[in-house]
Amino acid sequence: YHFAPHFWTMANAAYTYTQDLNTKKFLPQIPPIKGLVELNYRYPRYFVATLSGQWAAKQSQVAEGEDKTDGYFILNFGIRSEKIKMYSSAWQFFAGMDNILDTEYYNHLATTRTGVRIPEAGRNIYAKVQFSW
Repeated sequence: YHFAPHFWTMANAAYTYTQDLNTKKFLPQIPPIKGLVELNYRYPRYFVATLSGQWAAKQSQVAEGEDKTDGYFILNFGIRSEKIKMYSSAWQFFAGMDNILDTEYYNHLATTRTGVRIPEAGRNIYAKVQFSW
């Protein structure tokens, strides 16, 4: 939704509910309701900056052998340049920080990958360059 000349917001959510119709038990590897909320700013011809929040609710409807997971909210920030054209190629630069508040959380689907309960990565800082021709 564009609410000002250079600002817009975006949000989404996803929900899945499953149950074995015969046994009435929950099926394995089903994510909780989760989503994303984003606020974007574009400085024309130069860059786009994004502040976003990823969230997930508690997942307590789990199959036998699965762990329940708490909900979480993580805050992210990113900035990307507009494409910089050079002859027949283009460059684009990206930088940002994921999980700014260094929140400890568990991705429900990742808790079943090894049988070991390991939290997701903490604060991450990144820089990337994209080159195309």
